[in-house]
Amino acid sequence: MTSSTPMKQVHVAPVQLTEHAELPQEKNTAMPSRAMLDDIKVNVDVCLGTAELTVQQLMTLQKGSVVELEQSLQQHVDVLLNGKVIARGEIVAVDEYFGIHVTQVLDAS
Repeated sequence: MTSSTPMKQVHVAPVQLTEHAELPQEKNTAMPSRAMLDDIKVNVDVCLGTAELTVQQLMTLQKGSVVELEQSLQQHVDVLLNGKVIARGEIVAVDEYFGIHVTQVLDAS
């Protein structure tokens, strides 16, 4: 902000928040079943590997460029859910698509 820019006048007032009483717990309240979640779709990512490039290398990428990943062909790829690795596997071909042959499912902990 420069010294020639006029300051906008604003009105500031305190806010009074009321406390909410906790709702009484009903007895024998059933926990939601997993079946309620079965139709929810989530996105799963597969990480083939990573590469570290300088900005100069990044700016010179063009059609036909090859970026070598730090992952070797023999290493398993990571399967991620919300950025957390949940499984590992091998890349396979499924008709005309890529697929993952899951070789390890990781503990939830």
